[in-house]
Amino acid sequence: MTDRLHGTEGPAGNVPAGESGGIGMGGTDTTGAPAGNAPLYRENALVQGLYAIILLIVLLATLQMYFAVQDIINRWFSYEYIPIFNSLYFIAVISGGVSLIWLRISRR
Repeated sequence: MTDRLHGTEGPAGNVPAGESGGIGMGGTDTTGAPAGNAPLYRENALVQGLYAIILLIVLLATLQMYFAVQDIINRWFSYEYIPIFNSLYFIAVISGGVSLIWLRISRR
């Protein structure tokens, strides 16, 4: 008689060839995933993929906005004041990036 819960046959624990016994010791199936959670792993991979795509789109939009602000500074201000406004803009971008990194590190 085969003990399907543990994947063993009798006291020796031998399973005949071709019979995996379903769920093995430790509550894992033959794929190595915890029993009953296989669809959950696929869903997490899908969600992580969507997050990666959204992050890439946000990164591209941020780069376009960065260069658009540079163009606005070059068009709106006289050439004598462009370096000053560029410097202020760069300082704002750097301080924003550092503050975001600081928030991320402080949460851990």
